[in-house]
Amino acid sequence: MATDSFSDDSAESLNEDFIKEALREELVEPQTILVGPEWLHQHAQIETSCAQSESDGQLNILFEKDMWIADTGASNHGTFSDIGGRNVQATESSNLGFSGEAQKVQKLMDIPGQFVTQDGSMGMRAVLTGVGHTPSCNFNLLSLTKLMQNGWRITRGDETAIEMTHPSTGDVIVFDHVVRTKSGAIYATRFVREVEVSCASTESGTKMNITKAHALLGHINEEDTRQIAKDLRWTITRGKLRACEHCAIAKARQKNVVKFSTAEKSTTPGQRVFLDGTKLTIPKEGGGEYVIDRKIMTGIVDEATGKKWLIFTTSKAKMVEPVVEWLTTMKGLGRHVKLIRVDPGGENIKLEKRLKNVDCAHLAPVKCELTARDTPQHNSLIEVSFPYLAGLARAMMISARIPDSVRPKVAATAILTACQLDGLKLVKVGGVTATRDAHMYGKNPSWTRNM
Repeated sequence: MATDSFSDDSAESLNEDFIKEALREELVEPQTILVGPEWLHQHAQIETSCAQSESDGQLNILFEKDMWIADTGASNHGTFSDIGGRNVQATESSNLGFSGEAQKVQKLMDIPGQFVTQDGSMGMRAVLTGVGHTPSCNFNLLSLTKLMQNGWRITRGDETAIEMTHPSTGDVIVFDHVVRTKSGAIYATRFVREVEVSCASTESGTKMNITKAHALLGHINEEDTRQIAKDLRWTITRGKLRACEHCAIAKARQKNVVKFSTAEKSTTPGQRVFLDGTKLTIPKEGGGEYVIDRKIMTGIVDEATGKKWLIFTTSKAKMVEPVVEWLTTMKGLGRHVKLIRVDPGGENIKLEKRLKNVDCAHLAPVKCELTARDTPQHNSLIEVSFPYLAGLARAMMISARIPDSVRPKVAATAILTACQLDGLKLVKVGGVTATRDAHMYGKNPSWTRNM
């Protein structure tokens, strides 16, 4: 559902005494106008200056690209970030704050995404249409006046939240992030764009709540969290895991992938694996992507246990030797990989030829099973692993409040961490229930005692 729709033309907007709008009478549809960012920034500075010592964390959340402030002084939605934007159009619009010079709106765009409440519950999917992009602005603004012009009504408002409902659809938008100021409050909502990633003692007997265990184990689901905690002999205090906002945000950015396979499943750990590669990308403000040195991520998944491994290289072709080294290591651990399921990509053809060389005789017999082109369902075990691990990594980085500019430097490490933690998941193989690592290596990693 789109929250609004309007046309583009040139105009200059004015915000005086907090709300005053200028529309061109000759337009059939309302003029595209962005009002308020300059004024709002000054207003927020004044309001919060006396209370920053106790609410710096709350104020900082307003600078996130997925956080949108409820504004009655803006006649159109506005954003400082163009990540996730589509249907981009040129514009001559500008915005004029309470003081200072008018700021040029660079472009108009539609932003698809999903609303997420503070407790992590997934809300309405929507498309914010005709959003004004002004990079110099400090905050994202969601125009309440524009919403009301399109049928939305304020149905609740108190010290905890402002709620807007569309009477014809029943859809709800909740501004439940409340930043207290000296003389009032700023209300905001989280709208996740569709794009696209502490030290604690955990010896046996460690006691913690389910929320902490969920975070320590890389934001996996509650059932797996409890099973792993029991296996590691952690004591989980009473209480259920509340909806995790960080997980909800990560999932909202995750795309659907085919999730079935046509092959008979192997029941011997390490005998048959699925292998594929993908490019690690992180979008950049203003378009494009951040430069990542080892941007190619090759994933390997054991069919019997679901145990995963990752290899990062600068190109797909360079994954061949690291895979040969991995196979050699596995053979030395008593896990002889005999079948490798891959798609018919050029790098996989090179791997198949490499394994036939005389210096790979110690790995024999090993065979590459080539799937047909454009049939990801035949290699689904690894296909679904990439978005799964990326989602866990995103949740960890969001929870740690890692700035967007820093994420390219730590994304690979976060994904590797998610991959290692996934090895602690309990699975049943051959009638025995144990962690994936225990099935594969005979024991859990030593680092589980000092995570």
